[in-house]
Amino acid sequence: MNKKIVQFLTGVGVLANVVLGSVGTAISEESSSQSTTSPQQMEIIWSESDGENHAIYTSSYRAGSWAEPTKLTNDTSTNLHPSIDVDQKQQKWAAWTAIDGKNFTIKVSSAVGDQWQEPKELPSSLQTNIKPSIAVDPSNTPWIVWTGNNGGNDDIYFARYLDNGWTEAKRLHEPNAVPDILPFLTINRSGNPEVTWDSFQGQQYVRLKSTWKGTSWGDPVQVAGAESTQQTEQTSTQATSAEQQVTIPKFIKDTRQIYLRAYTPT
Repeated sequence: MNKKIVQFLTGVGVLANVVLGSVGTAISEESSSQSTTSPQQMEIIWSESDGENHAIYTSSYRAGSWAEPTKLTNDTSTNLHPSIDVDQKQQKWAAWTAIDGKNFTIKVSSAVGDQWQEPKELPSSLQTNIKPSIAVDPSNTPWIVWTGNNGGNDDIYFARYLDNGWTEAKRLHEPNAVPDILPFLTINRSGNPEVTWDSFQGQQYVRLKSTWKGTSWGDPVQVAGAESTQQTEQTSTQATSAEQQVTIPKFIKDTRQIYLRAYTPT
């Protein structure tokens, strides 16, 4: 699957992460008959109140229409910050934050077709775990990065799914004395995981990037000319690098936390 990262703001001013196939045309709910240069599919995941708690929902776009939404959570937690990806075998992987009292954990689920597994907690000994971002590399290995805290400043942590289990949570960067927050994980053109995040430098947050080198993460570098995610959320109202945009499905009532991934199956 050939993927390209695009970011845009929803109508209420909250950043949604969108991954569009690099070939084909983005599909809008209002213009789904628009022709494309190749078949394109989409997965959308979001957080929305079920009347009692914030739950996680997902839907798939196939043959010009969205499927009936599937509810992934059935608990008393406040479930937020969803992320989703699809591997080369069309298996879906989703991750989100689950807040239950003072417990901040990452929940993960996967599905073949529409049969989602019972969500499981990502192993972590950290005090808090929030804002996950998930992506699958070309070898079908899922990776997760997130903001973790163990009593000091926030840091960026990662884990990957190997031998039918998640590896131990490890800090992605060297220890430092500043907050590191809001990670976003992609797979670059070389097939390597690449993470960007906001790090407090001087008097403001700046955007840093680190790339997996095969056995470890490369030294973080500042993304030239990039604003922090916080600055982008406050100032931007349009897609940053896409000529086409995706219309949010009408069955989504709360557009504050949406993650959409579109791709062209191989």
